[in-house]
Amino acid sequence: MRFNFCTFNYTAYGKLINQCIRKNKQFILCQTTRIFYIQVDDSLEYGINNLSTFYLVIGMEWSRSREREKMRKQREKVDTKKEKHYKLQKDEIFNQRYLFVQAISDGTFGRVVRVFDGGENDFKAIKIIKSVKRHIQSAKIEYGILRTIHQQNQYHPGNEKIVRAYEAFSHKDNYCIVFEDLGLSLYDFMRGKYFGGFELKAVQQILFDCLQGLDFMHASGYTHTDLKPENILLIDKQQKGKKENHYHVKIIDLGGAVFQTECHSQLINTRQYRAPEVILKNNWTNLSDMWCMGCIAVELFTGQQLFRPKGNDFFHLAMIEKHCGPIPIEMIQQCRNEAREYFNEYQLNDSFLKWPDDSIMVQELSLMKVFRAFIPQNQYELINLIENLIVIEPLKRLTPKQALEHDFFKLKFN
Repeated sequence: MRFNFCTFNYTAYGKLINQCIRKNKQFILCQTTRIFYIQVDDSLEYGINNLSTFYLVIGMEWSRSREREKMRKQREKVDTKKEKHYKLQKDEIFNQRYLFVQAISDGTFGRVVRVFDGGENDFKAIKIIKSVKRHIQSAKIEYGILRTIHQQNQYHPGNEKIVRAYEAFSHKDNYCIVFEDLGLSLYDFMRGKYFGGFELKAVQQILFDCLQGLDFMHASGYTHTDLKPENILLIDKQQKGKKENHYHVKIIDLGGAVFQTECHSQLINTRQYRAPEVILKNNWTNLSDMWCMGCIAVELFTGQQLFRPKGNDFFHLAMIEKHCGPIPIEMIQQCRNEAREYFNEYQLNDSFLKWPDDSIMVQELSLMKVFRAFIPQNQYELINLIENLIVIEPLKRLTPKQALEHDFFKLKFN
């Protein structure tokens, strides 16, 4: 929940209650260690001038919050013990139909295996989810979204750029989703090339497929929220038997996708691909996906991630400014209090950002080259496309439909 209103202080029993914020019947007490959300009914709001009563309510909520935090940590310990991958058996059969062939990959959610579908006489992939509540919930959301969007607008070309899910079932207490069988992720493919980039024709084809898929998702009302090379899979050329399919791709992992009318969580995107409005904890839209696409475009051509912030938002913002210019004052004014500590009240060299004073960070920033230095200047169309995707102000970024009309996709290759 966002609070954009004035703050004021209360004193009770000689103690200062800092930043007591009021919105309608909602009060927040911001302290150095935690934030408390206190629902105040009509009678308590009416008697709010009775500071001792207000402070008593805060104390009660503090006690409850500590108890809830303790219980949450206990649940996490239990979940961690359960977070084990499903143990596969040789020639194991799933749902009386799918014969286990080989393991493909393991992730935090569970593992993916290749199976032979005896019903349709072809190969499929099954995602076997760990027996952990949050992973199961995410998987069910993903399956529901995939089944829904593929039934919508079936003639949209982007419909074929999103992975297909065929069915879901339980197997020995593990939730399973059956997907079409695809090839390597872009990340694994680049890793196999020692993180060398793709040729320009391949970059064009991959980006075009991704943008078609995003245009379809956004038209269906969804934001992916976690676009990255790991979540874009190549179509296996050997399986399909067509050489030109080698660089066609599909978008996967819609477990974190958010519908436009749903409540938007503050934190989305894998850090290296996180949009500036998300870092600043401002409102975000499906245009955050387009920032991710700009980062991915650079990585596809160069083989290297555009941003490596090392878990530090301050450093990340400084890197963004070096590539994209100063963060606009309008975005700074909208950001939450905890993010405002990164900014000065006055401009220095056209920027409000307090640049890191850590010597290592300063050295890295001074040596860091902007992305244009890694792309030949004669690749003007690619540079211009990227410049219009990694724009700090979200509303100035290209939409998927606009990006598909960019001159970069009109280039012809032999």
